[in-house]
Amino acid sequence: PNQGIDIKYIAQAGIDTKRLRLALEPEAASLWCQIVTSEAQLALTEEGTRYMVIDIGGKVSTYTVTIV
Repeated sequence: PNQGIDIKYIAQAGIDTKRLRLALEPEAASLWCQIVTSEAQLALTEEGTRYMVIDIGGKVSTYTVTIV
């Protein structure tokens, strides 16, 4: 579901909508767990690894930066 997001605005922003997938938070977490590889899991736990998780909500956006 697109949860009210108008895809035409996303296309106007220059984002290739054929490669775009929108998901609710639980769906996104489930998809990640299904596709993450052992190699990726190891990479995310290596000392010095940095990554950012961004949650863009309706009125509030939050982000978390992690440095292992």
